[in-house]
Amino acid sequence: MELGTKAKGTYVLLMRLHQPATIAVARLELRLPPGHYAYVGSAMGGLAGRLRHHLTPLSRSHWHIDRLRRYAPVEEVWCAETAAREECAWAGELQCNGGEPVPGFGASDCRCRSHLFRFQAPPSPQEVLPLATRRFVLLGLTPAEAARFLKLGEFPNCSRFDSAEK
Repeated sequence: MELGTKAKGTYVLLMRLHQPATIAVARLELRLPPGHYAYVGSAMGGLAGRLRHHLTPLSRSHWHIDRLRRYAPVEEVWCAETAAREECAWAGELQCNGGEPVPGFGASDCRCRSHLFRFQAPPSPQEVLPLATRRFVLLGLTPAEAARFLKLGEFPNCSRFDSAEK
């Protein structure tokens, strides 16, 4: 699977938090219970570069999600190349399909309640995000390995799915 270096798009990072964590975000101190978390974002400056950032070990926190990544590694990525900002629509899909919003997380530049959602069990892209057109399965790869493959423009062990497949 290839992503052009300038491809714009929307993505979801799936993470699993094994232990409770307290994370400072802006003026909030969020206490997050263990569970599966889905964070939705957009990359209008380049999807490949943004995903590379999210899959590379952190040296410093830049976005809200970077603080959570210190406790919960990215296990899977869903993305779609699109010139339109779809993150709010995807956030709505996540919430309507069982995601419990974490108020104020990652939604500082829109009116959404949140861009981070907690699930009891790992969500399925076919059930939750019919808008997504690509799925990257990163289980079995370290974030550094995944970032290296992304830099090359492809991932091993990727599966493409069509939202019409149910």
